Amino acid sequence: MTTTSDRTYINALDVRKKNIRFNPAGLPVGVQVFMFAMLALILLGGYFGGGELAFGFLPVPTHTLLSQSLAIILFAMSYNMLLGQGGMLSFGHAVYYGFGGYAVVYMAYFFEAPFGLSGFNMAPFLPLFGGLMGVILAVILGSFSTRRAGTVFAMISLGLGQLAYSAAAVFKNSLGGEEGKSFARDEHPFIIPFIGETDLWFYKNDTIYLIIAFWFLIAVILIFLFSRTPAGRLSNAVRDNEERVEFIGYSMRSVRYLVFIGAGFFAGVAGGMSALAFESTTQSDLSNFYSGVALMAVFVGGAGFFIGPILGALIYQFFAQVLPSTLYELYLGIIFLVMVMFAPQGVAGIILMHIASVKRWRKLLIPYGAAIIATMVAVFGLVVIAEMMHHVQIAGASDPNAHPLDWFSIDTSLALNWIWSGAVMIAGLVGLYLIRKQVSGAWDQARETGDA
Repeated sequence: MTTTSDRTYINALDVRKKNIRFNPAGLPVGVQVFMFAMLALILLGGYFGGGELAFGFLPVPTHTLLSQSLAIILFAMSYNMLLGQGGMLSFGHAVYYGFGGYAVVYMAYFFEAPFGLSGFNMAPFLPLFGGLMGVILAVILGSFSTRRAGTVFAMISLGLGQLAYSAAAVFKNSLGGEEGKSFARDEHPFIIPFIGETDLWFYKNDTIYLIIAFWFLIAVILIFLFSRTPAGRLSNAVRDNEERVEFIGYSMRSVRYLVFIGAGFFAGVAGGMSALAFESTTQSDLSNFYSGVALMAVFVGGAGFFIGPILGALIYQFFAQVLPSTLYELYLGIIFLVMVMFAPQGVAGIILMHIASVKRWRKLLIPYGAAIIATMVAVFGLVVIAEMMHHVQIAGASDPNAHPLDWFSIDTSLALNWIWSGAVMIAGLVGLYLIRKQVSGAWDQARETGDA
């Protein structure tokens, strides 16, 4: 006879089997090797094409922007180890990112001028010192913060994050206050023992990008391999049902502690990469803002998915660095709210859910097309209104012409411009409201057709 608990367990297994997840560990080894080989080629392409035009028309970001993007992506992936794999919501993950950067700055000073031992440069290994600092802090702070999960862990992490941020202002001699600490890169070529000088100069941004890209690739592979270990699988089990993990003989606190240390290491490496790229670390790197960036990137990209934080971090970098607007935080906040309310599986979850439905696209084309058009109309109206309001607050009556995202010029002194932009936004929202049932019905019908 099947008990109630047995039925619950069986049903839970059945639900897990039906979940759509990007599980690269389940792919053939050859496919996994191909994936990381393609990633290496993309990173190498960034080295040769940084700041240039790819294929003659596609602009490639500068090496500095690429380096910063890799640091943010790795930082988000380290946060995904906490939230996506271990189920630990942290509001203070920037502690390890920021102090990892400080460690790199101090180690740059420790080695002479600033990188050289006699005949050997330490610049390629500096991000590892950031990871070491992250491990040290994670071992200390995780020893008591990982005793509990949920709200208790979140509040402890919030307190620790604010404590670290305040410490940077209090201990100005050590941490530099708001201005932080900086250093200058060595202007000598990289010298390999027994080989001699190379053509790599550490004051050049392309050389620093190459170093950061190398450690980024290594870190991504290590995070992937960790997800395949028993500890990585146990962290998923602790996230889903910690009582059952304890029941079969494993310590949920030990699993959390191990994941916490790993996340601290990779966050420290990311902070070290950022410090190496910008030659400085400031108090803002310890702020809750960066913890929020990691949380937003993971949740928008898809918590628990391997590619989720990568997508989320790229979305953040696009709005923060590429979009010609100072209101990018407002737009990111709206995106975050929309994802929380309507798509908690994140961008990765949406994409992978539709990949499983690739044979049903005909039933989705018209409803999805209408929804996309309505969304674009609503977004256009919202952006115009927001940019106009921001321009009025800054320029006032001295300069009535606003330039929303540098698309066109619009006169904020004319009431008609406010009326039509508001009407466009409302029309888009109404269109989304009217089309929502058709989209939901088309998706359900497509799933039923596929199941049949």
